[in-house]
Amino acid sequence: MMIKPNKRALSLFALSIFSATNVFANEISSIDPAKTLNYDVKLNQATIFLRGAELNNNVTLNLPAGQSEVVLSNVANNIDPKSLSINIDNDDVIINTINVKKIPIAPSYPSAITVLMEKQRDINKKIEELNINIKVGDEQIVLLKDQSFFGYGETQSLEQSSQKFDFISQKMTSILNQQKIAREEIAELTEQLEELNRQLEINMPVIAKEKTQIVLSLGTSKNLTSKMHISYITPDAGWSPAYDIRSQGMDKPILLTYKADVIQNTGLNWDKVKLVLTSTNPSLNITAPTLSPWYLALYNDNAKFRSKSMSMEMASAPSPTMMREESHEKQLNKGVTRYVTTNNNGINLSHAIALPYTLKNSTEPNTLVINQKEVVADYRYLTTPKLVEEVYLQAEVKDWENLNLLNGRTNIYYMNSFVGNSYINTNELTELLSIPFGIDKNIQISRINNEKIRKEPIFIGTTIEQKESYTIKVRNTYNSPVKVTIYDQLPLSQENNINVADAVYKDGVLNKDTGEIEWNITLGAKEEKSLPLNYTLSYPKNRQIMGL
Repeated sequence: MMIKPNKRALSLFALSIFSATNVFANEISSIDPAKTLNYDVKLNQATIFLRGAELNNNVTLNLPAGQSEVVLSNVANNIDPKSLSINIDNDDVIINTINVKKIPIAPSYPSAITVLMEKQRDINKKIEELNINIKVGDEQIVLLKDQSFFGYGETQSLEQSSQKFDFISQKMTSILNQQKIAREEIAELTEQLEELNRQLEINMPVIAKEKTQIVLSLGTSKNLTSKMHISYITPDAGWSPAYDIRSQGMDKPILLTYKADVIQNTGLNWDKVKLVLTSTNPSLNITAPTLSPWYLALYNDNAKFRSKSMSMEMASAPSPTMMREESHEKQLNKGVTRYVTTNNNGINLSHAIALPYTLKNSTEPNTLVINQKEVVADYRYLTTPKLVEEVYLQAEVKDWENLNLLNGRTNIYYMNSFVGNSYINTNELTELLSIPFGIDKNIQISRINNEKIRKEPIFIGTTIEQKESYTIKVRNTYNSPVKVTIYDQLPLSQENNINVADAVYKDGVLNKDTGEIEWNITLGAKEEKSLPLNYTLSYPKNRQIMGL
């Protein structure tokens, strides 16, 4: 366990050594035997990682002279013992031992859940009784079918036999009708039970079957009151970045809203807690990898082949230490963003929220708005009619590295209408951040096969020649000019005897490495343009060409 010392706090190591002093220890033990003191700690701040959270708590202790066992409750269900840090603001207190324990507890359900569970028990009891009645009826029918049930040895008259048959008929009819009613009732009760089970599955809270406690053995030579600070890391919380991107038109800046989807399933209800959202992930190794030798050898059928491939050896990472340098950033909009301080030191991006939050224990995420910015963007239309004959609007943001973005999903809005979802991937090494805004039906495009120019394959000796021809038509129905980028491609040959020649792509720019052609055109109001794309393929006539 780790103890964070300060000028008024006692480290566990120093306290352990000091407590080992026989004179002082004997003085304490001679005062009074150990007493058990129970306290609930108060959660003040949660530093939430992408996976996990560090919870900072405090409590005021009233310690009698002598040895005391202090039991701290109201802590997270799951605690990483290695991360536990205890600080006491009094030099007269000795920490002897620290333990994290789990004790069983009886489940406690909300009243609404209790009512549903009682109904569930009642229905199950009724179904069980009805099934018993059906089983009894089955046994009665078996007896009625058994001739020995009515006795042997006496010759029965016709009237007696008729009475016997009437009795059996009446009884069997009565039993079968009762069973029919019981089965119908079971079917109805089963439907009710399924609905109750569904409600319980939806509304049932997470019920802890055990409770975590921090148990300390403390000693002091006199009665005193002292503050204790407790911090630890729990895996049962985390957050993921999310964004809303809104555009009110191509002549206006984009409004970028930073959001956080926070999950806290720690077993505690966080009441008025200060939050710090950080990009740190303590579960990841923070030590740079190293390479081991990469051995090659010839495979031998008669011997075992062993190879040592490239590997990365990771050193054991120490417990994460949070280093924060706070810098205030002016927010464009009012609201909660006024209380957020963003800091990016290159290793860690954090958002400190000074406004206390209340978050209930739940497996469902809570969405928090943490920042808003107006971002200048350049808009353009782009299309690849070979794949889809649609024109897409896209915004491009320069210097996006300064926006303090993390990987996250985005909701895209244009002119107050939701247009779709996207994803910001900050791992891509691109100069521009591209933001899609969907299809614009006011710009139309088509890619047409030119049957008059396109020729069927012809044989020239041992070679086949095939001419391809397309016309790309694009039309602007707006009353103002627009810029459109159009993409198409030429096939690339990986063989010497396959050739692509006589390519025509007027005003387009060819990337010879990829075969991609790019046209950047400006369409005036109500203007339509046509772009030619022609090329000739030649290849051996006795070979099948892959890719055609």
